[in-house]
Amino acid sequence: MARRMARILAKDLGKFERKLKRKLPQVIRQLHEKTAREAVSILKEQTRKIRPHPPVTSRRLILGWFVQRLPRLGIVIGNREDYAGYVEGGRRKGAPMPPVSAIRKWVRLKFGYSGAQARSTAFVIARSISKKGIKPKPIVKRSFPKIVRLYRKNLRDANRKWFS
Repeated sequence: MARRMARILAKDLGKFERKLKRKLPQVIRQLHEKTAREAVSILKEQTRKIRPHPPVTSRRLILGWFVQRLPRLGIVIGNREDYAGYVEGGRRKGAPMPPVSAIRKWVRLKFGYSGAQARSTAFVIARSISKKGIKPKPIVKRSFPKIVRLYRKNLRDANRKWFS
């Protein structure tokens, strides 16, 4: 049985290193961008699955997920909505009241109230949030293992595509 052997000559090593140096940032950038786009899809899916009440009155939380490219090879995945952090991490009992104006917008969308009725309903909700807190709904935390598996899969695929 014949054995196959790879032969790397010293003169060829320089070419390989130059090619690797040129290609690696491009490969990593593509890997990050592909994974980030897929991660945003996973986060949107998880946001829709929040129970007992998905925060989808205006769909802003679902549509708020974004990917931002950083200089060098970095990527940031986040949500544009101010309240996304409170959905993810909750709010402790006894914390100061949230701004009534923000809740008033939600009351208008959810119940169709306006004027004094929207203000008073928003105030009651804000006071209740201050007293009782909000239970966290960890969208990112639940999605993270799936995103890591996806990144590893994309890394293996990129390795096969570019370096095999």
